[in-house]
Amino acid sequence: TSYTAFKARYAVLGGPNKQMVVGYKSLPDLIERAHRIAYRVTKAEALDLPEFTDQTRFCQLEPFAKQFYTSLAKDSVAELESGEKITAANILVKLLKLQEATGGFIKEGGANCVSRAKINLLAEILDDIIEAGKKVVVFARFRAEIQAIMELLDAMKIGYTVIYGDVPISERGARVNEFQRNPKCKVFVAQIQTAGLGITLTAADTAVFYSLDFSFANYDQCRARIHRIGQ
Repeated sequence: TSYTAFKARYAVLGGPNKQMVVGYKSLPDLIERAHRIAYRVTKAEALDLPEFTDQTRFCQLEPFAKQFYTSLAKDSVAELESGEKITAANILVKLLKLQEATGGFIKEGGANCVSRAKINLLAEILDDIIEAGKKVVVFARFRAEIQAIMELLDAMKIGYTVIYGDVPISERGARVNEFQRNPKCKVFVAQIQTAGLGITLTAADTAVFYSLDFSFANYDQCRARIHRIGQ
């Protein structure tokens, strides 16, 4: 019942005259107290939401891109099988480069285009969705992919807005509102690590995952951005 006692129990104070909260303590106790009076209802229990419809679209890498990817994969496997000490960080770098290649770009002193297969397939998908009078959200992992998608939308003369890591948080709300309310803004381009939480993109009923990261939580949260009753 006392804020002062509450602060003394759970807050770590610092800064000028120790008046700023700089950390927390006794959190297990606080969580236990909160859970005594909390009631959790899942989205599935509370809302009559439609089922997701998943569709996988395939494209073939061009001969050069396929050769590049195969060579990169073989080199990675050879390095792993050589018996030398390989760290988890090294393995992730190898996987990252393979994923970059399928997205069409390799980051070596800049973004080098190695394939147009995925971006051409995306153009076909966007054509179908926009022609049907719908809006769409496009999620991608890498900055080079997002840049390529933006250039594609410019070339197709399709109105869009975008959020990625470098977009200031103060601007993101306005960009979401632009997509939600402006009928001319047809596409929302989003970096999967950045736009998975705290925004509503229900002006669209379709999301395209141009690429994914290795977090299922990010993927699941991104799907939820367009999930609503009646969708």
